[in-house]
Amino acid sequence: MIADFNNRRAAIRAGVIAAATESGGSALIEDALLDEVTALVEWPVPIAGRFEQRFLALPREVVIATVQDHQRYFPVEAPMGH
Repeated sequence: MIADFNNRRAAIRAGVIAAATESGGSALIEDALLDEVTALVEWPVPIAGRFEQRFLALPREVVIATVQDHQRYFPVEAPMGH
């Protein structure tokens, strides 16, 4: 457990960035979502996931809003911004 909020927040940010980089992209980290996730977990373990490619046919804003607002995920953007 990481009791200190700021230390936990930093660990989450670093883990999300590392997972995104390992996946070949860059994480889109909004401060409000980072704060919310930090308050929800005691021991952060960021992992990278994927979903079916066909869902990426939706507008970028729809995909990002869905994963951030409904799933509390940090979206990862491909190098070319897709």
